[in-house]
Amino acid sequence: MTLRLLLLAALTLTVFSCQKNDQDLLHEAQSCLNTAPASEARNCVSELASMSSPQANRLKCSAVFISEGYREASDFINAMDKLKDDGEGCANCSGTLNAMNALNFSQGDNTQADARDRNIAVANEAFNVCSNANSKGYTQISSLFKLGTTTSMWAYEFTGVAGASPTPAELEAALASMIADPEAAETVGEVAIVAHQSVCQGTESPSESTVKFCEELGVALNSGGTAESIGACLLNKINDKDFVCP
Repeated sequence: MTLRLLLLAALTLTVFSCQKNDQDLLHEAQSCLNTAPASEARNCVSELASMSSPQANRLKCSAVFISEGYREASDFINAMDKLKDDGEGCANCSGTLNAMNALNFSQGDNTQADARDRNIAVANEAFNVCSNANSKGYTQISSLFKLGTTTSMWAYEFTGVAGASPTPAELEAALASMIADPEAAETVGEVAIVAHQSVCQGTESPSESTVKFCEELGVALNSGGTAESIGACLLNKINDKDFVCP
């Protein structure tokens, strides 16, 4: 074998030996996320962009939340418990509204359209990757964040929120406005369909919070029809826990 061929063979062997397999990339991403500050979290999973396995999506899901300042389980547990508390701070709303009020992306000045668009985009991203992570918990959290962010941003845009964040009463007004908007109702219905299938089907020993959330989703889905009608039913049930869907 000539020297040229020997050098080529050696170079080829070196290139292939340096290539990382998927497990190496997943392990590195996890290690990075364990210690990365919020500003660097997304960089930790940049090499997973083309990977669609549940494990890769779990890491990408985590990166979204860490980048938004949510790192610890305690960031979610207290908010999830609000699902059990009907009517807290609002007339006759379900506990889901209170959970949505605590679980949403709201960076920036949300009186400005670009900030609202940015937060909705983050909520969509989280829901997309988290609902493909083969994890009931990830889907439940991300679905509440999508519902909460959508409603909060709607409140800023259409109901004239004056404070730093919407009050429960302002969220109720936003829900009533969303019910009348076909596109908003359809978006909520699509979330309900995915969340019910992933979170509520075959769940063993669910928490009280999950049971209540799934009951609401189930009522909406049982109302039948399109994603729009399912979404309108769910929005009405969140706004008024005694509402009877058609």
